[in-house]
Amino acid sequence: MAYYATKTSILSEAVPTDGVMYYAGNNTWSNQPDNKTLYDTEDACRAEVAVERIGLGAILPTGVQIVSE
Repeated sequence: MAYYATKTSILSEAVPTDGVMYYAGNNTWSNQPDNKTLYDTEDACRAEVAVERIGLGAILPTGVQIVSE
């Protein structure tokens, strides 16, 4: 099973694919599903997308979801 991260664009439905953005790696997001980066485990995906917050540790940014396919 593969995992990837999605979020809703700040431009909402003005972005193709109903405003869905896919994590493309290297701190970038794309509205093209073909550009999404796939991970072998949910933990690997979460570790790549999470950001470090002082006092909170590594957390997912608001609105980010980990999806399995």
